[in-house]
Amino acid sequence: ATPQKAYSNMGYAYYKKGEYIKVIDTIEQVFIRYPEGLLQHNYFPNYILGLTYMKLGDIEVAIDEFKKALSITPENINVHWELANAYLRTGDNEKAVKHFKIVSESNFDKEKTKKALEYIKLLKE
Repeated sequence: ATPQKAYSNMGYAYYKKGEYIKVIDTIEQVFIRYPEGLLQHNYFPNYILGLTYMKLGDIEVAIDEFKKALSITPENINVHWELANAYLRTGDNEKAVKHFKIVSESNFDKEKTKKALEYIKLLKE
């Protein structure tokens, strides 16, 4: 009934296996079958693509995918975490701090909260 979820989950499985080209091909099927607007409540395909492009070293594309995911679920702490780390890799410390602050104020994940606070402190020094 929801093939977009099946493709998203399959893409995530490929991501966990390190088969990044298969991730992209699989997630592409989600967007072919469900054009923009029909996925308005499903951030996961963009999130998986962001993770994949991070692994492939294409940080700018990863950032774009994480931003798309946040446009769907602006409160998603995992996406803020990944976006902060992506900005950190590009040297955009100001944007990294912004997203680390959101993570640190969420108390969603104690370990990420602690690490976010450490990063904020280091980046402001």
